[in-house]
Amino acid sequence: MPKFDDVFIDREWQLEQCVSIARNVCENRGVSWMEMLSQRKGKNIVSARHEYFAKAYATTKASLVTIGKAIDKDHTTVVSALKLTQRKKLSY
Repeated sequence: MPKFDDVFIDREWQLEQCVSIARNVCENRGVSWMEMLSQRKGKNIVSARHEYFAKAYATTKASLVTIGKAIDKDHTTVVSALKLTQRKKLSY
C-alpha cells in the first residue's frame, strides 16, 4: 500500500526544493545562475550541474523531469549526468 506522501505529490514544492538546491550549488561552486541555465560546457559549469543533479536526486522525491526543469534541462540530461557521476563514483 502506498504511503500518503507517495500518492499526493506537490510538484510545485518539489520544483522549489530543486531550485533551492541548484542555487546553493551555484553559491558553493562560484557559478552564476545564468551559467547554470546556459548551454555552456566549461568544466566548472558542467561539474556544478552534475553536483546539482546528484544532490537533487539523492535528497528529494522529485522526478527526473522536475529536477531538469529547475534548471531548464531535459530529463535525459539528468539521466546522463547521473550515469556519469555513478561511473566516476563521485560523491557530492
